[in-house]
Amino acid sequence: MRSGQRLLKVAKLADVLKQFTYGSDTFACGVVLFDLLIDEIEHAYETLEQEIVLASEVRIEGRASNIRAVQQVLDGDGVVSFLEHQFDERLHECLLSSTHSSIVGALRGALALPKPNNWALFVHNRTIPHELVVDLQWRAPQTRDASSPQTARVRKMKRDVVSGTLLIVGAAVGVVVMAFHPTGHSLLAPGQFAHEAFVNRLVHGLAIAALPLVFLGLLGLTRRLESTDLSVAALVIYGFGAISVMCAAVASGFVATDVMEKMLESDGATRDTYHALLTYTGVVNQAFAKVHVVATSAAFMLWGFAIERSRTLGRAVGVAGLCIGGAALLALLSGHLRLDVHGFGIVVALQAVWLIWIGVLLCRRA
Repeated sequence: MRSGQRLLKVAKLADVLKQFTYGSDTFACGVVLFDLLIDEIEHAYETLEQEIVLASEVRIEGRASNIRAVQQVLDGDGVVSFLEHQFDERLHECLLSSTHSSIVGALRGALALPKPNNWALFVHNRTIPHELVVDLQWRAPQTRDASSPQTARVRKMKRDVVSGTLLIVGAAVGVVVMAFHPTGHSLLAPGQFAHEAFVNRLVHGLAIAALPLVFLGLLGLTRRLESTDLSVAALVIYGFGAISVMCAAVASGFVATDVMEKMLESDGATRDTYHALLTYTGVVNQAFAKVHVVATSAAFMLWGFAIERSRTLGRAVGVAGLCIGGAALLALLSGHLRLDVHGFGIVVALQAVWLIWIGVLLCRRA
């Protein structure tokens, strides 16, 4: 039935092409061609709607899904009519079947050997081309390779944003701490000790909490500079400075405050003892503060050299790091810088300007 309809359509198509060649009734020819095209599309969809069942191994009774004319001759096919598929179902067979369709094992590495079926009378045992062996094992969806350059670049961008944000926040906290830092005179003022002691503990606690933020941000800066020898040395030296200022904050914010409280509650010889302890605490605080200024100044200079050599974040910020670190170190060693609240506050403010600058550059470059 289908073959007869196809013959009528082919004859009708030949007549239409003949009329179109002689220029008679062009519109009618177009309508007929469009009708034939629609019929082909509908037939293809009817075939696609059929249920498709996939199996790891099947028996082929009669023939494979797409038998070509050359294969009929080579296989000595005496059952299938010659050129039957090429004449009637050629287009649909090519759309819905694989080229040189064959059956292979479902396991990875299965041998590309024909699968004979001794139970069926008419079976075509065709050799499977090596380039057509299909691995039927299920594979999980491919994900982005974590080692690809694009993934590494995205990871670096995210790390730079986080590092820059930490530097900005940590430096801003340091400025706030020095702005509200009480002095020794305000702590010992009559009727002000309770309030000033609370503020003193609070600001030094914030200072200690800001140290890991700044250190992690500077770690991101070191990694942004490809962990060169200068940047790694700067990070190590800054770590020693961070430990020193933490000890200074503990001595000034908690030890000295408790000693003052005991001294105000006592009198006589006991008061003199607590006053001596307060003086000793101040000396310890100054010693750790000096170590901090020296270490951080040297670290800023090393980072300045590393940035200036790599030109990663710009030459200006590298020169600024050299100037800030060198000026603080020179002022301290020459004796012109006293590390009281005001002097130490100047150092913290200058370092905060450079850290915030670095943080903004890291975020912008990302």
